[in-house]
Amino acid sequence: MRRLYLLIFIFVLITFNTFSQAKKDLKKTFVNAEFSVLYEEYREALPLFLEIYNSGRKDANISHRIGLCYLNIPNQKNNAVKYLEEAIKDISTSYKPGYYTESKAPIETYYYLGIAYRITNRLNEAIEAFNKYKQHLDPNDIANFSRVDAQLKACYNAIELLRTPTNLI
Repeated sequence: MRRLYLLIFIFVLITFNTFSQAKKDLKKTFVNAEFSVLYEEYREALPLFLEIYNSGRKDANISHRIGLCYLNIPNQKNNAVKYLEEAIKDISTSYKPGYYTESKAPIETYYYLGIAYRITNRLNEAIEAFNKYKQHLDPNDIANFSRVDAQLKACYNAIELLRTPTNLI
């Protein structure tokens, strides 16, 4: 009987140690991915964030980071929509970038989702995302208002141009 308890204890100890080690590894992976994003090395950051996501941590922050990476990698922008749509389900006005424990996404996720929608020709959804982002901006933040207005203008122009197609040879 004692041997059975000893075996159970050893098994629990090994399992706990393995879980703790895996958690440390994911935190290290997260830090490396964040450094890659900081230096705009999105191709290097993407597999690291995907590793965290596939390990079971599918929170809004990781989804936001994956979407951001896809949005900044040529020929991968359409993959960003899925992750950014997941991320906007849990937005925070007090987002803390770079924190492993942060599970929410920043307000900017609406802006990035708007860009992803615009690129994938989902223009009405893009306009909606940009307007939601605009609602959260500080009225004195002229730079971001101008940036969003430029994106909205691009969407409205695209809609207008699609209404009157032109044949080119």
